[in-house]
Formats: sequence, structure tokens, C-alpha cells
Amino acid sequence: AGIPVAVVSQADGTIESMLQEAQMCQVGDGPGVPVDTILDSEVVGLNKPDPRFFQLALDRLGARPEQAIHVGDTVRADVHGAQDAGIRALHYDPYGHCDDEPGAHEHVRSMADVLPYLGLHLERVRA
Repeated sequence: AGIPVAVVSQADGTIESMLQEAQMCQVGDGPGVPVDTILDSEVVGLNKPDPRFFQLALDRLGARPEQAIHVGDTVRADVHGAQDAGIRALHYDPYGHCDDEPGAHEHVRSMADVLPYLGLHLERVRA
């Protein structure tokens, strides 16, 4: 079993096909990373930072907010939206350019930095 993963994107109705064509990820088996669900704001009719958008992802995963972590690159849409839904938010900020007050939220500089938050370590993932 593994960790359930949802892609939650503020997009124009094409994110699922774009991710699949780029072989980045897809729902189920395929050439990219398998994910459990992909939510596109245009398709579902909700936008970030609306907490209902994040709740829909949780519903599709069968998860509760306290069981989830959201990683996103925008403070207002991703971090505040996830926090408003009761989800722990990690701001993906590879260059350290966040303008928020230090300590306002958690930051990661690389996707590998997310693994400890999931209880994983890179050595175990690569094995």
C-alpha cells in the first residue's frame, strides 16, 4: 500500500492529460509516478485557496485533514488554503524567497525535504 497521493492543481481542465503526456504522473499504472487522484480546478469547479477544494482531495483519498500534508509553491493558494482546510502545509520554496514572516509556516527547499514529514528517509525510498 503506500502513501495516498493527490495532485491538486489550479488549472484549465488539461492538467491530467498534460501530466500524463509528460510522463510525470498519472492515476494508476503508467510511465510516470502513480497517484490516486488528480483534481483540476476547472474540472471540479473549485479554486485554491477554497478549503472545499482541499477537502475534495481528502474525500477522494479517504483521508482526514490531520492525516494529510499539502506541498505547494504559492503561499496564499497552497499554504493558506490547505491550512484553512485543517491540513499541514509545506511551502515548496527552493530559492528561499518567501516574503512571509519567519515561522509563519513550514518550508521545504526540495521535494526530498518532504520525505521526513512523511516518516520516510531518502535511503529507504531509493532502496
